[in-house]
Amino acid sequence: MIVSFVVASVLGASFVFAFWMDQSIAIGATRSVLFVVILACVHLAGYLLYVRQFADGLATPDLVPSTSSGDSLQPFLKLVLIQQLPVLLLTSMMLDGGRLFERCLFAALSHWVAIVLIMGRRSSNPSSTDVFIVRWGFFPLAILFFFL
Repeated sequence: MIVSFVVASVLGASFVFAFWMDQSIAIGATRSVLFVVILACVHLAGYLLYVRQFADGLATPDLVPSTSSGDSLQPFLKLVLIQQLPVLLLTSMMLDGGRLFERCLFAALSHWVAIVLIMGRRSSNPSSTDVFIVRWGFFPLAILFFFL
């Protein structure tokens, strides 16, 4: 988990800094630090949720893979597509050089990575947080990527 945080922070902060340093080094540094702080909060929240699932008895720490195909989360996948496709279509038609579309695309891809991780870990018994993230996680990510 720490390796993931360090690698993602270094790579992400360097890309954010490289993108924004054209305007000024102070803006690039500020946005890079903001990126690292947000990533640290996301990693901390993920770790706390991971630990809580074992404390609440939602899962057992054994490494036996689930045989379910994610039936309990599949109805929400249609809602996710209904949310993301119009947003991506509309932002792709905006005349801003593709900047807003790029940010929405990164948010959509990040959301799908989260969905795949949730379905891979607890597809047979998702928590209410998992269902909320699958259903509505795109919009907070889109807002987050809008400010980066």
